[in-house]
Amino acid sequence: MTINTLLPSAVRLSLGGAVLVGFVSFATAKAADDKTPVAAEKAATLPLTASFEKAPPGEDGGPYALKLKNTSSAAVTVSATVDLSVASHNRAKTRQVAAMTIEAGKVGTIADLGAHDKVTLTADGYPPMVIVVPEKAGTKG
Repeated sequence: MTINTLLPSAVRLSLGGAVLVGFVSFATAKAADDKTPVAAEKAATLPLTASFEKAPPGEDGGPYALKLKNTSSAAVTVSATVDLSVASHNRAKTRQVAAMTIEAGKVGTIADLGAHDKVTLTADGYPPMVIVVPEKAGTKG
């Protein structure tokens, strides 16, 4: 083989390599774009702060109440599902809490909670917020 016959092959290999590198760079950039959420798709967190207090036990025997304060300037309508940490064999392991509208700066309450119950809050336009009742909710110390 002479240099004249190798040159076209080398040029072809270089061009093919450049095209391959360009394709890999494009594919990598596209994959990175797919993992980055679009700003419009990012939802703000629920504008609620949570606190607990002791409360009289309700039907489910929970001695705690979850207080949800709306920190935004607009009313928020929230629904909740409570996953009970201790469930009786003849009762549901979850309970639905009716939707409540919490006005700006006001507080909504979900009562009858026990230690380690998991409360999942949902509202239109926001991702779900999960709050777990601590073991000693509402007590000082």
